[in-house]
Amino acid sequence: MLYSLFQRFEEDFLTDPRVLIVDDDETFRLIARESLHKKGFIVEEAVNGDQALVIALRSKPDIVLVDIMMPGVDGVSLCREFRERAELKDTILLVVTALNDPKILRDAVRFGANAYLIKPVEASVLLDKVKKLLASRPAS
Repeated sequence: MLYSLFQRFEEDFLTDPRVLIVDDDETFRLIARESLHKKGFIVEEAVNGDQALVIALRSKPDIVLVDIMMPGVDGVSLCREFRERAELKDTILLVVTALNDPKILRDAVRFGANAYLIKPVEASVLLDKVKKLLASRPAS
């Protein structure tokens, strides 16, 4: 019994998913960060695409929450950049945006986003989507 508890703790400790939130909306980052952190995720934040690339190359997040409309590098371009870089190409990309434009959302998926959610999004829906995307990734 004790061994199985320790083994479970060790598995959780070694596999805490890393999330990078990329959004210029401070309120969204705060809500997402708190919701994910409470569920054991390791969370980092960036306010634009340029900052996100620097952080992602350093910390290798498992999943990135990407806004579309940001200063500098927009979310679609950021998705493309992730897919073009060998060290980031397998990162899960979840677009979370208030921009409900079918063409732009299709472009985001075409250039590498795994899925998208339209803001406003409830924390429980965001958590559920993040968990499902992480569960569906191939074992490494």
